[in-house]
Amino acid sequence: MKIPYNWLKEYINTDLSPREVAELLTMTGHALDKPLFEQGGDVVMDLEDRGNRGDVSGVIGIAREFAALTS
Repeated sequence: MKIPYNWLKEYINTDLSPREVAELLTMTGHALDKPLFEQGGDVVMDLEDRGNRGDVSGVIGIAREFAALTS
């Protein structure tokens, strides 16, 4: 599942870099499929889709997960 960093920033308030956000999500079970890459002037995180967590199957779900992790 590809998550553009700028889209994610529309839902979360953070000063963390895209790499730091990806590392935090990876530590909680949302592993990166591929290294971060740039596309269209944005950094994209390609997260592994585990299939058993429908609540985190998109940008809003990942934003909620990130918000829960960072309070």
